[in-house]
Amino acid sequence: MAKRVVSIKDLQQKINQLEETLDNLRVGRRVLMNLLEITQEESNQMIAELQRENLRLKKQNHKYAKELFFLKVKGFK
Repeated sequence: MAKRVVSIKDLQQKINQLEETLDNLRVGRRVLMNLLEITQEESNQMIAELQRENLRLKKQNHKYAKELFFLKVKGFK
């Protein structure tokens, strides 16, 4: 088996490359976390808006059902 000789300069270059890669990964992680926060906030806003709309529609439906019921009752008298 042949031994591979590695110089200190080569090791230092490798360390520098790995540190740079690590820094890039940290930046990428921060960007992804920020995007996740933004999309989560947008999602929460959309859910709240849809819940308000659903409540409005339920009230409107109840109102129309009540009107139809009274119209039907009047028709039988």
